[in-house]
Amino acid sequence: AWAMDNAYDDLIPKACRTLLLSAIFREKLSEPAKPIRLIQGRENLEYHERIESLKTGLYMGIAITLPVVFLLLDLSNRSLHFIPSAVHVISFILIFVLTIWMARASIRSADEMVNYKTGRRGEARAIDFLRASLNFPWVLVHSFEWLERKWGDADLVLVGPGGVWVFEVKAYSSKVRVIGEKW
Repeated sequence: AWAMDNAYDDLIPKACRTLLLSAIFREKLSEPAKPIRLIQGRENLEYHERIESLKTGLYMGIAITLPVVFLLLDLSNRSLHFIPSAVHVISFILIFVLTIWMARASIRSADEMVNYKTGRRGEARAIDFLRASLNFPWVLVHSFEWLERKWGDADLVLVGPGGVWVFEVKAYSSKVRVIGEKW
């Protein structure tokens, strides 16, 4: 009862109520239903999240390295005068543009990484909801890959007495374009 009143997490009061009710009505409880079966496929979103993380680091590393290299060349050129001034100005402009482009690519990649992470969390919430709502003989397949396709998967496939249900879970907002079968 103390945990129900003083809990920081919303799940603790629910757990306390369940424990108290099961202790009070122990003799009236029947055997619980068998849980839904979950088949886990390949984790596509986690893979893409890692790739975007690597790309973010690579782009940001290049964006930081380019100005440092230019600064070192500039300092050595001031004392040795081995690069003509016109080439020096053109290289400055080129490195400046490349640095801006790499920084923007890093930001885009970081945004994609966050979207993949949010998508993974959304799929986990959908799985938790279906597992809490349904029981045996339902079967839930997560990240079902189609045999004849080189890309794409079904986020959730639910098979049971009510038929076969295929879910595409979206838990983030972004600009989406569909061209033919490609998102």
